[in-house]
Parts: sequence; C-alpha cells; structure tokens
Amino acid sequence: MKFCTKLDHFYLDRGLALYSSLRKYHPDAELHLLALSEQAADFLESKSLPRLRVIRLQTLIASEPQLANVRSTRTDAEFAFTLTPFLICETLKACSNDELAIYVDADMLFFGPVTEALEAHQAADVIMSRHNFSDHMKEQQRYGIYNTGFTAFRKTSDGGKCAKWWAAQCLAWCHDRLENGKFADQKYIEQFPNIVPKAVGLDHPGVNCAPWNASGRRFEHKSGTTLVDKFPLILYHFAKVKRINASCIATRKTVQGVKNARGLNRRVYKPYAKALEDATSRHGIPEGWVLGGNRARDGVKHKHLARDGEWHAFRFVAGLIRGDFVSSRISRCELPYQRQLNRGTSLKRQ
Repeated sequence: MKFCTKLDHFYLDRGLALYSSLRKYHPDAELHLLALSEQAADFLESKSLPRLRVIRLQTLIASEPQLANVRSTRTDAEFAFTLTPFLICETLKACSNDELAIYVDADMLFFGPVTEALEAHQAADVIMSRHNFSDHMKEQQRYGIYNTGFTAFRKTSDGGKCAKWWAAQCLAWCHDRLENGKFADQKYIEQFPNIVPKAVGLDHPGVNCAPWNASGRRFEHKSGTTLVDKFPLILYHFAKVKRINASCIATRKTVQGVKNARGLNRRVYKPYAKALEDATSRHGIPEGWVLGGNRARDGVKHKHLARDGEWHAFRFVAGLIRGDFVSSRISRCELPYQRQLNRGTSLKRQ
C-alpha cells in the first residue's frame, strides 16, 4: 500500500502526526505528500524523513497543465479539493500492479493497521468510506454519502480509469458549495459504482471514525488497543480541531453536534493532542505555522477561532469540563461534570 495526503505549512503538525502514526502501524508503507506551499515543501525536504515522498505543487501542475488554467477561478480550498484525484493518479504511478493507493486527509491519525479492514475487499478496484452520519445528523448527507478523507484506488485498469474520471470531473467543476448534485470533490464519489463495477463502500466502524458519526459510541482501551463499540479503532478524522497552545486543542465537538460519546476525549482526542505536541517539538515546526492553522477554508480566522486562542482561565477550565478543550498534560480530561453533560443531564454541583 501507498498512502497520499496534501497540506500547506500551516498543517505540518497534523501531517507529521499522521506520518508518525502511519510509520507505527505500517512501517513499510510510503506516504506521498503534496506540499501546497513552498514553505511546506522546503521544510519537509530538509528533514529527509524515511518513506516520505514530497511532491511540490508546481510539479503536479506541470503534469496536468489545465490545472493552472482553473486555479485563478477557485479559492485556495477549492483548488486543494480539485487536486485530490490528481494526487491519487500521481501516487498510482509509483504503485505496483494491484497495489492500493490510499488517500487520507492530513487531519487524521492511525490508531491501528488498516490491513484487516481491507481484507474483505481484495477484489475491489475502488474502496470508499461512508460518512455513516449519526441519526441526528442525517441531513448532512446532502454533502455526500461518502467522505473523501479515506478513498482507495487499486492499480488496475478500472482503478486508474475511475481515478482519471474523478480528476476530469474536478477539473471541470469543484467548488465549496452544493450545486446540481455536486459538492467540491466529494459528491462525485457517489458515482464511482457507475464508472467501474468493483467500487465498494467500506463498512468497518473503526475506519474514518469522525465527529459526524461518533455520537452514542463508546471509546475504550483494552489490551493495548483502542476500541470503538468493541471494534478496533483504526483511523480517526479530527475535523475542525484547532491548536490552543503547545499541549492543548479545541476539539470543537460541541459545535459539530457530537453527543454522548463515551471515552472520546480520553481515548482519542487526548492522544491526538499529544501527537500534535510531539510532532511540533520533534520536527521544530514554527509556532506561527502551528497557530496559523486555525483558519477557515477561505483563510479567514473566524471569531470563535480567535476566541479559542485568547487566554481566559475560567473559560479554559469550563471548556475542559465540557470537553471543548483537551490537554495532553492534564491527566483527567474527562471529569464527572463532563460525563454528566455528555449524557444530556443537567449539571449540578457534586
């Protein structure tokens, strides 16, 4: 297997945390990383990390000159979405026959090997991951039944055909809005089974686990393995997480609608806070880049993101209790008050 992702220098802490977790559970796998900025490319190339191939944006654009023509018509986020299938096509070139090229978003972390989850799909040319929205979030399906964050293509004639079809569609239209049944690079995935016969949805509950499907689930740790509803947790998608300081993150679970997810902070978000802290210190990522990642898709820091970064002791403690903030250096992140809130009961003095 070969994995690929994309990021700019503001997301280096996320990307290098992902890389470290991939090295832990898939030490022989390569990560092909598309650097969306020159700063990111220069930084990563200076580190000479094993099994990390850095692809410069201009190199990818040179392989498909039409990308340069659409770049000025799209926001930075929309252009990044456009690049997803082109990165997959580039990664497939380096694959052996029948080998998988797996795209993962940079804000993900491996908690276990993905091999077992893929065993049932050895004949598939394309593997898609469902959002599996929690019941109270079903209306979000209008943005796509499947999530781009984990999408795999096998190096076969049909696998390559599907990836090239996706690239052509994104080149023609890829915007951060719903329009005529399309949304960014994501809604196109629903058409994959119409393009090739062996495009299948991945049903393993531990792959692409995320805020949109975490509600009502139980996260625990047994015998060295992190579990979600007694299944191994393999890959969690930390959508919208923001760095507050070196050791603390804003989970932003509440605004994303996560309800009654037992053990989520302690077993998932706290290890992620530690992984981000370790990646930042180990690789010497500049603080300005780390905190600069607290941006919206259009590059503007929203009011609530700016507020998260402002130090206020009472708000910080209250955020810890609610589970809005998680620190890698505080041993008890899930306090009784927080568990009571997660169950939807009223908060009373203990």
